Amino acid sequence: MKRIPVARLSTALCVLVFFGGVGLYSVSSYSRAQKSKPEPARALRLIQLVSDVDGTGTETYRAFRIHDVDVDGNWHTINYGLGAAAKVEYSKTEQGISAVDRDGVSTLLDVKTASPSQQQGGHKLSEMMRTSAFYEQNATGQVFGTDVMAGLKVWLGRSAPDESGGWVEMAHSPKTGMTPLRIIHHRGDGTEMRIETVKVEFR
Repeated sequence: MKRIPVARLSTALCVLVFFGGVGLYSVSSYSRAQKSKPEPARALRLIQLVSDVDGTGTETYRAFRIHDVDVDGNWHTINYGLGAAAKVEYSKTEQGISAVDRDGVSTLLDVKTASPSQQQGGHKLSEMMRTSAFYEQNATGQVFGTDVMAGLKVWLGRSAPDESGGWVEMAHSPKTGMTPLRIIHHRGDGTEMRIETVKVEFR
């Protein structure tokens, strides 16, 4: 396996951008605001569409995507490109994040191993994100609305803008926890890259 920079796989890692801010939510605030018990952690499969939106608002679909997640948060994604584009696979396990490109070449990303305290914090955050109280409290100020996707109520959140003015929008449901049902990269030039869930299958 050859090693490549993390930046080469921004789509697979963009969840970390959002979680960086969400992680500021304090455990004590969560305990006081909790209105419901966490949804159970469940394995699931998301059926998704990947598209680009140009500056005029025209949307072009690029890929059909299957995203499988186990109860521990490990995942495997297959992108079936539309048209001439070929299949590309991504996986996240305890060993890190890897990819298999259209030529069948495997790559391993330089991902730091989480410390025991970071792992514990991640487990707590996962539990918190499986409650509606977490989103209703909106302690970070990143939640800006709700929607319905694939039959599930979701809360919409946004990241802080980057240097170019771009930002990331995500949609989360307590039913799916840390796994977003929508990811939209709003670029500074007004274009977008979208990943939208059209079906959720619980395992």
